[in-house]
Amino acid sequence: MSRLSVRGLSVYTTDDILYNTFSEHGEVEYTDLKKDRETGRTSGYGFVTMKTAEEAKAAMNALNGHELDGNVIQVNPASSDKHRGGVGHGFA
Repeated sequence: MSRLSVRGLSVYTTDDILYNTFSEHGEVEYTDLKKDRETGRTSGYGFVTMKTAEEAKAAMNALNGHELDGNVIQVNPASSDKHRGGVGHGFA
């Protein structure tokens, strides 16, 4: 479980904001912020992949129910730990 599902995101949240928020709790490998195709704004959810399961658990425990950009976010393990690709923000 190093891949987390993040829901309840503001339309103003960016990959950089997501990365910076989660990197306070461990090393972020990848962010995948889903966007509305017509508006280009955040659809309200995305995924964050942390380097280790321990870092993912720490981030989930710290950030679930946390306010980010004026919205309370929900952070849970993603249904699949396999990276599915897509438009995102990779960090090496």
